[in-house]
Amino acid sequence: YSVAADADLDADPDVSDCDDGNANILSPRINLRVNRSLALCAGTYDLFTSNTVLVINASDILLEGRGASLRGNHDGYAINGSGYTTGIVNVTVRNMSVFDYKRGVLLQNMNNVTVQNMTVATSDTSAFGIEVLSVNETYVIGNTVRTNGSSSTAIRVSYGVGGNVTDNFVNTS
Repeated sequence: YSVAADADLDADPDVSDCDDGNANILSPRINLRVNRSLALCAGTYDLFTSNTVLVINASDILLEGRGASLRGNHDGYAINGSGYTTGIVNVTVRNMSVFDYKRGVLLQNMNNVTVQNMTVATSDTSAFGIEVLSVNETYVIGNTVRTNGSSSTAIRVSYGVGGNVTDNFVNTS
C-alpha cells in the first residue's frame, strides 16, 4: 500500500481527485476553502457536518458544480460565503445539488452574486434553501428549491439592491 502524491498540487489526495492533471477540479470535502475558481468532481458525496462544506472566501469565483451532489445530516451549511471583512465581489455558484443541510447556500455581504441551476432540498425546521443577505446585484436564476419544515424558507434575498430572481421552481410544505 502506498499513498499517492498530490501530482496537481491542489491539496486534494489524488486517490480521490477526479482529474489529477488539473488543480482546479476537486472532490468536495468539509471545510474546503474556495479561494479561486474551481470545478467539483461529479458524483454524490455524503458530507455530514455542523459547520460548512464549501467556504467561499475570495473574489472573482466561479464554483462550477459539474453535477456534484452534496448530502448532509440536517445541520451545517453546504455552501457559505461572507464578505464581512474582505469585500468579496463577483461570485457564481452553479450546477450542483445540495440536500439536507440547515442552510443550502448562504452568501452575504458581497457584491454581484449569482446562484444558478442549483437543486436544493431541506427538510428541517427553520432551514433555508438559498439565502442571500446584504448583497448588491443578486441573481438567483433557474434553481429548484424544496423545503419541508414548519418555518423553513426556500429562497430569501434581503438587504441588497439590484439583480433579479427568475425562473426558479419552489416547493414548500
